Amino acid sequence: LNSPPAKAQTDPASSVGLMQKDTDGEVTALDISNRGLAELPAFLCDGSLPRLRRLKVSGNALTELSPALLAGGSLSELIAGANQVWLLPDELGLCSKLEILGLGSNRLPALPASIGRCAALRTLRLSDNLLTELPGEIGSCTSLTDLFLAGNQLMSLPVALSRCPLVSLNVSANALTELPEGLCAGVGSSLKTLQLSDNRLPGPPPDV
Repeated sequence: LNSPPAKAQTDPASSVGLMQKDTDGEVTALDISNRGLAELPAFLCDGSLPRLRRLKVSGNALTELSPALLAGGSLSELIAGANQVWLLPDELGLCSKLEILGLGSNRLPALPASIGRCAALRTLRLSDNLLTELPGEIGSCTSLTDLFLAGNQLMSLPVALSRCPLVSLNVSANALTELPEGLCAGVGSSLKTLQLSDNRLPGPPPDV
C-alpha cells in the first residue's frame, strides 16, 4: 500500500520565518527579521495568529506598523528595529500586555500619546530615531524601568517621566540643555544607570 500523502502545510507563518507554537499548535512567537519586507504579511493583521505574543521584524524596509496588528492587544514583545518606521498608530495604546518595545534605528519624529496606556511596558528602545520630544503621557507607563533614547534630537524631557520607576535611562547624543527638576530625585530610589554624554548640559543635574 502506498503511504498517504503528507498533510498540506496550512500555517501561513511557516514559510516566512522562525516560529514557536504552544501545545495546541498555535503560533506564539515569530521572527521574520531581515527578510526585505516593505510591509507586514497579511496574516499578522487579519487575526490568523490570535495567540501571538512575541514578534520580531527588525532589519526590513517597513515604514509603518499596521493598526490591525496592534489592535489585537496580544503582543508582549515587539521588536521592529532597523526599519524605516516614521509613524506609530494610536492603536499602540491597545497593547495592554506589551512589556518590551524595540524601535531603535527608525525614523520616528514623535510617539503617540496613547503610549501612556501601555501599563505593562518595561523596556522601551527608541535610540537613533528623529524624536524631538516625548509625550507627557509617558509618565503613565508605571512599569517602565529601561528607557533608551540615545541618538535623537531631544531638547527636553517631560517632567512626568519622573513618575516612571526607571532603573536605566540613556539620553546620550541628544540636544538636552537641562533635565526636568526632580527627574533624578523622582526615580532616585530605583535609578542605577544614567547616561547623559554628548548633550548641551552645563553640568550634572543637582539631584543626582
